[in-house]
Amino acid sequence: MQKYRIVPKQGNLLWELVQGMRLEPEQKELFKNSAIQHVEVQGTSWEIAMISQSLIPEGLLAEASAHIAQNCQLGEVVFYQEVVNLEDELNKVWGKLINMSADGNATVFQLLKRSKHSVDGSRVVLDVPGELAGEIMRAHAVTQMMGKAIKKLLGFSCHVICNASDEVLPDIEVDCAFNTPAYVQAVRNEQGNATANEAPVSKIVRMVPAPDKVAEHKASYQEKAEAKPARKPVD
Repeated sequence: MQKYRIVPKQGNLLWELVQGMRLEPEQKELFKNSAIQHVEVQGTSWEIAMISQSLIPEGLLAEASAHIAQNCQLGEVVFYQEVVNLEDELNKVWGKLINMSADGNATVFQLLKRSKHSVDGSRVVLDVPGELAGEIMRAHAVTQMMGKAIKKLLGFSCHVICNASDEVLPDIEVDCAFNTPAYVQAVRNEQGNATANEAPVSKIVRMVPAPDKVAEHKASYQEKAEAKPARKPVD
């Protein structure tokens, strides 16, 4: 019997296949943080090669096999699991990841090139230099963009967070493309969080002329009025 291979193009096919299973929140995260590399199909048998960030227990995989077999009307579903190192996988695609996350914005691209990243469990932590850099990241939703890019490049979901360090941002040549309405609103929101005591107080000052200046203006006005010719009566 002929065997052929199916390679998912994008998206988390594994998570789609286990929809409908009764899973605890931590079990859901295990499947979301995993991806199918390919499926070997022969008759009514599927052999699923998958990668995961954390080892999925054999008992849970057995339940997933039975669930998929029933829903897809298959005779057998077998999993082959490979646990990967998330940091190593990110380093392999980091250049592409920066390009996709910047989405054509030169400022964001330069900041991401100068950022540091680390892995905390199944989370990616970005460390950008300076609070302004952090505001730019938030204004352009870079963490969401990077999360989508990771899912597209690696096949599994990954939560991305961004921290702004106290490091001084080095001089870089950037454009002003980040100065969008979204960025301006983000800056306003940041400023709005300041307390009333810290906010600058605006004062309205009414300019009142000195008394001698008032008398001078009145005399000038009276002279001009007397110099005007009297109007002739109208017949």
